[in-house]
Amino acid sequence: MSKKPARTAMTFSSGEATGLYTVATLKEYLYRGIGSALVGCSLKDMQAAEVKLAILQASPMGQTLSRNIGFEEELTIHLFQEGL
Repeated sequence: MSKKPARTAMTFSSGEATGLYTVATLKEYLYRGIGSALVGCSLKDMQAAEVKLAILQASPMGQTLSRNIGFEEELTIHLFQEGL
C-alpha cells in the first residue's frame, strides 16, 4: 500500500448549500471505487451538518459516478482553456 494520497476533494459551504468540487484521483488509482467512497463520505458529512442543498461539480469523466449516486445535471459550466 502506497503512502501517497490517491484521491482528493474540496467542499465549500454558503448558507444552506455545500458544494463538492475538485474531486480528483491519481491515474493509477482510477476505477477502484475510491471516488464513490470519498463522495459518499462527503455526502454523509453534509447530511450530518444538515445541509439542505448538495452540489457536485463533475468533469465529463466523473459524470457517470455523479449519476450513479443520484445527482442530476442541472447546468453545464464551460471552462476556458487557452489554446483551444
